Amino acid sequence: MMERKLHINPWRFNASFGAVGAQYIHEVSYKNPFLLATLYYTEGMSTVEMAEVLGCEQRTVRRYMNLYGLKRFTKRFSLLVKHHGIEEALKIMSPEFYPVGRYGN
Repeated sequence: MMERKLHINPWRFNASFGAVGAQYIHEVSYKNPFLLATLYYTEGMSTVEMAEVLGCEQRTVRRYMNLYGLKRFTKRFSLLVKHHGIEEALKIMSPEFYPVGRYGN
């Protein structure tokens, strides 16, 4: 089995949002910040794909990513991830992010 390189330090990530998402850590829902981060950064899923898997709207996924301070990739980097996978996209270029919006965006 191939060992996967972690891009996210879970302890540092947990400290970054504190108690805001702590109550949802064990849920399989859009409210779980660990699940959102794993699907987006590690699995390379788009917010549309995440919404389909989690049974909600794309806007809901974006709102919760903003709430937890999870930066979203720019369209340019997202297309690289879609076509090459996250590992290869990181080899091609450094990730670019949109600024984190307000919770209501």
